Amino acid sequence: MGFFNPFIGSGNGGGGSGKDGVGIQSIEFLSSTGGETSGIEGATDTYQINYTNGTTTTFIVKNGSQGLQGEDGEQGVSISNILVNDNGNLIITLSNGTVVDAGVVKGADGTSVNIIDSLSSSDDLPDSDQTIGDSYLIQGDLWVYTNSDDPEAINGFINAGNIQGPA
Repeated sequence: MGFFNPFIGSGNGGGGSGKDGVGIQSIEFLSSTGGETSGIEGATDTYQINYTNGTTTTFIVKNGSQGLQGEDGEQGVSISNILVNDNGNLIITLSNGTVVDAGVVKGADGTSVNIIDSLSSSDDLPDSDQTIGDSYLIQGDLWVYTNSDDPEAINGFINAGNIQGPA
């Protein structure tokens, strides 16, 4: 019984080399709807392939448009300088001399806290003579006086949470 090897050919297990293939001998320009020259924009060209076995095939190429190049654009504008002025506004100066005030980007300074003491319970928070920012530590939480009337506030103090991170 024979074994088929597609690279050697068919037969009974052995065999010689396969039949020679057909190659391209040349490609010739035959005609164009654009005249005597191939490759004219918008024209259709006809070519002929001449094979090594004497046969021929024709094929058609439709030539597309190259497209027109536009004019150069205007020179771009870049940023020459950026600063935040005394009012907290962002001021941007462009390379063409234009100055843009982008508005306030710097808020007012925040308030600080003043840790007065440690207390054992929120029940011990004072109920008078406090200044905004006065604070007390109660079991690791920082209670800060904001004069808040929030339902969770105690005597105007709010619990800012635990101020010690994990070990």
